[in-house]
Amino acid sequence: MTQLKDSKTEKIIIYLADLVHNYIGKGPFMFPINIGYVKSYINDSIYKDKVEIKLFKYPDKLLQEIEKNKPHIIGLSNYAWNEDLNSQLLKYIKQKYPEMITVMGGPNIHIRSDLIIEYLRNQPYLDFYVIHKGEPGFFHLMESYFNSGKDINIMKESKIKDVAFYDKKNDRVLRGEETLQLKDLGVIPSPYLTRVMDEFFEDNLIPNLETNRGCPYPCTFCVWGDLDYQKMSLFPFERITEELNYITRKVSETKNTNILCISDSNFGIFQERDYELSKIIRGLYEKYGYPRKVTTFWAKNKSDGIKKIATTFGELASVDASLQSMNPETLKEIKRDNISQQAYKDLLVFFHNNNIDSDAEMVLGMPFETRESHLNALRELMDMDAGQIIVYHCRLLNGAEMSLPEYRQRNGIKTKFRLIDTCFGEYNGFKSFEVEEMVKSTNHMSEEDLFYFRALQWLVQFTWNYKYYRGLLKYVQANGINPIDFLIYLLENIKNAPDKVKKLMREFDFDSRTEWFESREDLVRHYSKEDNFRDLTNGSFGKMNFKYTFKALIDCHNEFDVYLAQIVKELLSKKSAYLNEDYKQIIDDIIKFESMLRINFSNLELDKDFELEEEKNGVFHYDILQWKKDRYEKNINEYVKLNNIAYRFYLPKDQINALHNNIKQFKNVNINFTLRKMSEYMRISDLFYQIESSEESKKYKIKMEDHVFHTSAFAQ
Repeated sequence: MTQLKDSKTEKIIIYLADLVHNYIGKGPFMFPINIGYVKSYINDSIYKDKVEIKLFKYPDKLLQEIEKNKPHIIGLSNYAWNEDLNSQLLKYIKQKYPEMITVMGGPNIHIRSDLIIEYLRNQPYLDFYVIHKGEPGFFHLMESYFNSGKDINIMKESKIKDVAFYDKKNDRVLRGEETLQLKDLGVIPSPYLTRVMDEFFEDNLIPNLETNRGCPYPCTFCVWGDLDYQKMSLFPFERITEELNYITRKVSETKNTNILCISDSNFGIFQERDYELSKIIRGLYEKYGYPRKVTTFWAKNKSDGIKKIATTFGELASVDASLQSMNPETLKEIKRDNISQQAYKDLLVFFHNNNIDSDAEMVLGMPFETRESHLNALRELMDMDAGQIIVYHCRLLNGAEMSLPEYRQRNGIKTKFRLIDTCFGEYNGFKSFEVEEMVKSTNHMSEEDLFYFRALQWLVQFTWNYKYYRGLLKYVQANGINPIDFLIYLLENIKNAPDKVKKLMREFDFDSRTEWFESREDLVRHYSKEDNFRDLTNGSFGKMNFKYTFKALIDCHNEFDVYLAQIVKELLSKKSAYLNEDYKQIIDDIIKFESMLRINFSNLELDKDFELEEEKNGVFHYDILQWKKDRYEKNINEYVKLNNIAYRFYLPKDQINALHNNIKQFKNVNINFTLRKMSEYMRISDLFYQIESSEESKKYKIKMEDHVFHTSAFAQ
């Protein structure tokens, strides 16, 4: 066995890792910018000539390097999506190399004294935990290390600033004084401009950077806004500009991604500054074609500033409105101060008028929320014409107030456990599973109430958010029926659906009910069994809204078209007072249009070059395209074409390149897995054809009878 090097003349080897599970795929993952900041900070300190720091993203590469060249110290970033991997890895390391010093840092820990001791007791292979501020905390750890003569026993004789550790002998936690939030983040050198991040451009990771730190909001479900981090601090503007230019140049060379992530808690909170940054990013896209997609967390209560930034980004970004709830009692209990509903309505009007995509984010299962209050919120968002209505299931995070014992008790919070999508693997003989603790009932909502929304949430994502049937839902809405009530009716009548659709919904129901476990231990036992683990590696488990969206599109898109046409006609004939006598033809035209609009991925083979159908044509009775451009606001009967209208559906070169790039970046174990992972970060519009219209259908020499949509094709 190779011995650890330890002489006064040799550098101390440190491995820092921001690990993700890459057992069945490599995306979408971010650059390890967090540990990049730490390395840059230490490399700019008095210890720069005493240490050699290497960075890692993947566990297999880290383990291989440890076998070749043992470090003296290993540090791991600790989050909900890699906590078990970290623990298993530290166990493996300490059992094999007990002299190696092990460190973790990150937000996935309660820092209250009675809870931090419980956490650290359960991490027997961990030596030190850096609390919150990674850069100064790791510096102080280095200070203690060298001042102690590199002796861990001496290090543990006294407190270390920004660091906590468990004193097993005395059953206590020793925790040093915490550094206040850095006011000038410029003291942390840029990991990009110092070329610390260069090696990661060769992979298919997503570049990310921070423009500021902190969050002024103390939401109880989140760990971002603790008391110190409610004070905001900034990275220098000029530096961010240089970083953006550097990232763009590197991505232009490798062409491994077309996505940029801004890892701020509230991008847009510094309105003029962030507006200037948005102009720089837009300019880079127009010059280099990167970034094609920008992801970030948007400021919560800065509507005027957001308008300017969103307009500048245009199609590059979708604006998130993190509403979480529209129930005043819920908002009070979670310490959430939302944008006013009128201000949000005004924002939506502005976004619609300027063709800006937007998201309304809600969280299901929070205190005081009821089945009816959540349903009414969904209905209201539909009435407001919210862009996407994204509903997350409430998750309890270490470090968040909502997960404290007294908070759970006060609100009657009961939980179950679920595997985190793709967060599992087997490495050097040990299996690892990441588990999320989810709210399954509260004082105001039962487990069955929460389950009631499962299929409804998926249908909202499939039909409305991803816009596969947005036009159809807008037609239903124009006839006096809220799309939420239409989707409920669809679910209540699933027995009348084509066989493939019924089978799909049975599978959805089964997966929805069987993904939950009473404890972490039950989950690990289940998935550790060879047959169950093999199913995981085949891509059978995943985020259900994404999984079943592409399952429907690949396995039964024709049948879904037919069922929707059938159910819309049935419901409108029963309930609508505004029904036009031509409604059946209108419905057929809308569904035919939306069917032709979507790109067909059913023939995608991951081991071959994917050939897209670059152009197709269709003829319609109604000018659906213009109705869509007019945001579905006028009566569709105004768009009737007595001589029909022809459309050309086509894919421009830049969109084809973007699709191939996304498929390459997120290529995974099967087609469904690849599509659902890439759709989490790509432009949703890239899943659809562009359209041109012509008043003369003869231009394309298309016979009308060749393009009739027959709703009886799958009649039961």
